Order: sequence, then structure tokens, then C-alpha cells
Amino acid sequence: MSIGVPTYNGVETIAECLRCLQEQSFEDFEVFISDNGSTDGTSDVCAAFAKPDRRFHHFRSAETVPAAVNFTSARDLTNTPYFMWRADDDLTDGEHLERMVNALDRSPAAAVAVSPVLRITEYPTYQRKMYEPPSLSDETEVGRIRSLLLGCHPSWIYGLWRREPLVRSWDMVSAQYPYLWAADHLVLMFADP
Repeated sequence: MSIGVPTYNGVETIAECLRCLQEQSFEDFEVFISDNGSTDGTSDVCAAFAKPDRRFHHFRSAETVPAAVNFTSARDLTNTPYFMWRADDDLTDGEHLERMVNALDRSPAAAVAVSPVLRITEYPTYQRKMYEPPSLSDETEVGRIRSLLLGCHPSWIYGLWRREPLVRSWDMVSAQYPYLWAADHLVLMFADP
């Protein structure tokens, strides 16, 4: 599997994010960091991770491009059957990758495996909120669309994908909807194995 990390000026969080990946129980992966021309020291942190660990690769763009283009660049640096994006401020427990791979292996009809998301915010006040994956048991297309659009956390775009459904859905949405805002929900809605 491959992990694409699109980043821009994430120096405050990127080291912890990458360390979290280094410490996963599942070790058969590569990380492709797509640095979108960072100017805050992010590039130095990423290069430092890539130097001693052959699983980590750092690519720095000479200029800043739109975020959706950087996401596509991170994806296109890879070619493995399983792929996930990783936000430069996301953390997971040490068995996250192993559980996601096992979930896809057990469900050949699934396009993506997602996990619950614990969102922690500190502004304006400290809050913790858990988001469970939506139930897609409604067999009607309208019910499925409602569940995905209203019950989906944007972080589920960072689930573990089968490459082909992600490429089809992301490229279709990107071509017809050129905004990153809400593209995550659309990509999830139009993904099929």
C-alpha cells in the first residue's frame, strides 16, 4: 500500500503525523510526501524523515499549486493497489493501517475502508467529538446518498482505498467540480468497486 501526504506549511504537526506512520504495526507501505512549496520548515522535517527510512519519499514542488492538484500529485506518485491520503495533522493508533488493510481484504466489494474519527478542536474551546461511519443499510439510492452526504465525516476521504475506484471517482469529480470544498463527500458518493 502507499500513503500520499499532501502538505503545505504543516511544520507544527507533520513530524508527529509521520512518526505515527513510522510506528505502525503494519510495515509494508511507502509514504509519498507531496510538499506544496512549503516556506515554514515543513520541507526540512519531511526530508529528515525520508533520509533514514526508505519507506518515506519527499517531493517538494517549486511553486504552490491548488490543494486539489497537490492531492492528485500525491496520489500519482504511487501505483500500489491500496492507497490512502494522510492529512499532515492526522494521527492514528499503531494498528490503524493493519485494521484498514484487513477490512479491505475481508470485503472485496468495498471501494474504501474507513474508521471512526475522533475530532479534537481547541478553538474556541477544547472539544472532542467521535464520528462513527454512517450506516449504508438503506437499499434505496436516495437513502444511500442521504447517508453519505449527511452522515459522512470529511476525514473519510483519508480512508484506505482500492486504487481504481479512487482514481475513477476522484478524476470524475475533479473534472466536473473544480473545488476542494465538499469534493470529499462527492468522491465518496461516486466511488464504487
